[in-house]
Parts: sequence; structure tokens; C-alpha cells
Amino acid sequence: MRFSYSAVLQVALALLPALAQSKPIGNLAEKRDLSFQYGAAKVRGVNLGGWLVLEPWIKPSLFYQFQGQSNPAVDEWTFCQNLGYANAAAQLNAHWASWYTEQDFVNFANWGLNHVRIPIGYWAFDVQNGEPWVMGAEKYLQLALVWASNHGLKVWIDLHGAPGSQNGFDNSGKYGAINWASNSANIQRTLNVLSTITSRYGSVPAVIGIELLNEPAGFSISPDIVQDFYKRGYSITQSANRVTVLHDAFLASSAFTNTYVQGAYQNVALDTHIYQIFSPDENARSHAQHLSNACAHRGNLASTNSKIWTLVGEWTAAENDCATWLNGFNKGARYDGSFPNSYYIGSCSNQNQISTMSSAKLQEVKEYIRAQLDAYETASGWFFWAGKTETADLWDFGKLVTNGLMPQPLGLQYASAAAGFCNPYPYS
Repeated sequence: MRFSYSAVLQVALALLPALAQSKPIGNLAEKRDLSFQYGAAKVRGVNLGGWLVLEPWIKPSLFYQFQGQSNPAVDEWTFCQNLGYANAAAQLNAHWASWYTEQDFVNFANWGLNHVRIPIGYWAFDVQNGEPWVMGAEKYLQLALVWASNHGLKVWIDLHGAPGSQNGFDNSGKYGAINWASNSANIQRTLNVLSTITSRYGSVPAVIGIELLNEPAGFSISPDIVQDFYKRGYSITQSANRVTVLHDAFLASSAFTNTYVQGAYQNVALDTHIYQIFSPDENARSHAQHLSNACAHRGNLASTNSKIWTLVGEWTAAENDCATWLNGFNKGARYDGSFPNSYYIGSCSNQNQISTMSSAKLQEVKEYIRAQLDAYETASGWFFWAGKTETADLWDFGKLVTNGLMPQPLGLQYASAAAGFCNPYPYS
């Protein structure tokens, strides 16, 4: 059954009684009045990846059914297309209802987190003729806002997929060509979705940030197009007196620190994603080199953060790309040479499940986490990717906590539990 938005909004109002007590939208002079001290208190959060936007590697059990097919589903678009609406809707609704629950939010708060970043696709709000998407994810976004409010967590709503795909990654909803910027109608649809998100959720107290678009491919799309979109998106989201979050689009930080200066723009945060696993050379780094490279981010992060609130919106405890299907459905890993144009570095055996790792490997995981915590808290904070996974333990925040690999407590409001770990390493 397709969703009735009038019914959805009635449910939202019933679930979110705090809406009636929310502050009125402020004018420009009041834009700094936020309920979290960005730039002072540290953001410590997780991404709810693989929930409202499917990613085969996060929950591979949803995609096992396509193995051996000549044209298998590789993303959410083809998941819906291959299964047909009724079957896809049944499987997606079962997944949405179970992958994250309120107990997860209880755990997040108990583990010292203060934020969650919730990826969601444009198709949760706008599906047009010819698109196979199943709508319905918005209901679970609304539930997440209730759970966050119940347990004192702040929420970034992250538009993770745009019409035409802004990066060609499976996490945009549609793997392959990058067509978002090739048609102005795609950009306008994206802006319309941001307007919908802002009008529906911009006054919800738990919502403190709206990310205009995850990982637009600045290496393929003209940076001028990205920046124009960001400025137009900013004009929409700022009406709600929330933080407007800009992903760096894989561009230099100067593209943002020279543009989004205070006065002309307020309540803007820059989101950068730091991984050391998506090239053969990064996979070939020694553990010591991974630590050094993590710590080396301190200088640039601190400098950028002094000009615009800067957060590491995605990072991992993994030093290699061995997680099953991390590089795409049925694709191999660079680390063991099974990914195209890569070479053998080591075996992926005993690299994914904590229970199979040696004590030496577990110590390396602890050190890599602490290096990143120390480095990233020189800026305004971080969001770990992800809250949970099925088979990739080093990407699963909960498993890292329960196995004693993630520091507990994470730290005081203004001081990291890993403070000083990077002191022996160069500060660049």
C-alpha cells in the first residue's frame, strides 16, 4: 500500500507532542540560538546507515536472494525494480521496522553519544512515474525523532540520495552514472525535497541539523554547480533556525572557508568523511602509518574548524576494505586483490568478525579508534559509520563498545577520552 501523507502527518503530530511547545522560527539575528554548543561541546554520534537507504554490505541478508542472477539488484533502486512493488514493500517494511528500534537509541545515549545522523533518500518524499521506489521510510524517520527526543539525542537529517544520483554510489540509492547535475529538474526536485524536510521537521526540537546532500561528486560535477545548489539549499533550511550541513563534495576545505564566512552565512557546518581504505595504497599502509595519517588530520581540522564548524561525518575502525561487499554487491576487496585494478596485500580472513581476531589485531583496532577520536575532536566532533552492521564488526559501533574496543566513557563534554593519543605524531 502506498503512503498517504495526510495520514503520515497525523501520526507524526500524535507521536511528537513536543512540536506544540517548540520555539517559533527566529529571525536572522537569532540564528545562533541553538540547543547544542557547536564549536565548544563535542558532537559524538553515529550514522544510521543501511536503514532508510539500503546498502548491500551493511545488511547483506537482504541481497543474498539476488546472488547468481544475471541482473542482480545492487542498490535500493534495483532492489525495488527486481522484486516488484508488493514484494519489495513487504521486505522493506519488515526491515525498517526492525533494523533500528528505540532500544538502540537507549544504547546510544548510554554509550555517551549525543547525536545521530539519519540518511534518507529523496524517494521517501517524492516518487514520480517510472521510478520503482517504495515509499514509507518517512514513518520511521518520524519514529526516530520520537526516540531521539525521548533519550536526549540530537538529529541530523541527511539527504543521502538525490534524483539521478549525485555520486553513482550504491548508497545514493542508484549505482552507476552520475546524472544529478546533468538535468536542472533533478536539482530542483532535490531542493523541493529539502523544502519538504524543512517544513515538516525543521521545528521538531530533536532536529538540530539538515544536511543538504551526502557526498556530491565534486570530482565529476562542476564545483560551481555544487556551490550554487548549496547556496539555494541554505536559503531553504535556514528558515528553520537549524544547522545547515554541507558535505565537502571531496573538495579542498578552502572552497568553503572562503565562501561561508560568518555574517553572510550563519549556522553552517562542514561535513568531511575520512577513510583510509578506498585505494590500494591506503590498504597497503602499515598500522603505524594508519595511526600517523589519522593523527595528521589534526592541523587541517583545527584550522578549518576555526572558520566554519567542521565535523568528521563518517569514519570507521577498519584499516582495510575487507567487509563483504563494501565496494559494491558481489565485488571483492582491494586488500586481498579481488577488486579490479588492485593487488594482493593480505588475506581478508579474520578481518571482519571480532571473535576471530587475534589479541594483537584487537589492540590495533583500539589504537586506531583512539587516534581518530583524538584527531577528530580537534574539530567540532564526529559521527561513526555505522550504528550497526550484520557482518562487518569494525563498522558496528555497538559491537565495538560491547567488545571493549571503543572507549567508555567517550569523554567529558569538552574533552575526549582519547585526548593526547596523537601527541607523539606530527601535527600537520
